[in-house]
Amino acid sequence: MKKKFKHLIVIGHPDHKSFCYNGIYKTIVRQMRKHKENYKVIDLYEDKLHNDRNDLIKEYQNMITWSTHIYFISPVWWFRLTPKMETFFDEVLTPGFAYKFVNFTKLYAYPKPFLKDKKVRTYITHGAPMLPVVTLYLNSVKLRLVMGVYTFVFGWKLSRWLKTKQFWSVPFVSHWHPNIWTALAGSPVIASTVYYIKCKCGGLFFHKKNCENNLDNSK
Repeated sequence: MKKKFKHLIVIGHPDHKSFCYNGIYKTIVRQMRKHKENYKVIDLYEDKLHNDRNDLIKEYQNMITWSTHIYFISPVWWFRLTPKMETFFDEVLTPGFAYKFVNFTKLYAYPKPFLKDKKVRTYITHGAPMLPVVTLYLNSVKLRLVMGVYTFVFGWKLSRWLKTKQFWSVPFVSHWHPNIWTALAGSPVIASTVYYIKCKCGGLFFHKKNCENNLDNSK
């Protein structure tokens, strides 16, 4: 009997014409619909996560509990994710729900993750090229995200690092078009992104069975 997955997509970009939204997010949604996958979406800029948010936070936590797979999509601004995505981490992935501290000694405690069963994929876009970010700045964005957030709530696995995908020089890509040949003509960044997502989720190159296997192995 086919295992039913439950996918949760968290999109954290305010501009619907952006590469994050119009490229990565819409490509994932198209693949979900194509393969009749069960999915839900948290659009942080549409939901207005700010005042009077207790009910919304509880709803988000229920959606996380419901899901088997979670997809985070965000650009990098000032070496962090967008303010709404950072607020999501702060306000939703809270102690007691996502993790707790366990005392090792009187002076030291370590985080015990409560969401270890979730399979997580992350797509983050950079305005900068790769070389200075991974050398001069030691890829601090990805390091902080994986080691400082995901390890606390999802637990440490090498796949947490490997499944956090970074795309470079994205602001120089405009007017994204879903046709892959347009992408190939316009930007290698877009072309490689579309190819990657479609390979992982079926799309043009893989049979649906491979899509299920890829999603199942996306820890």
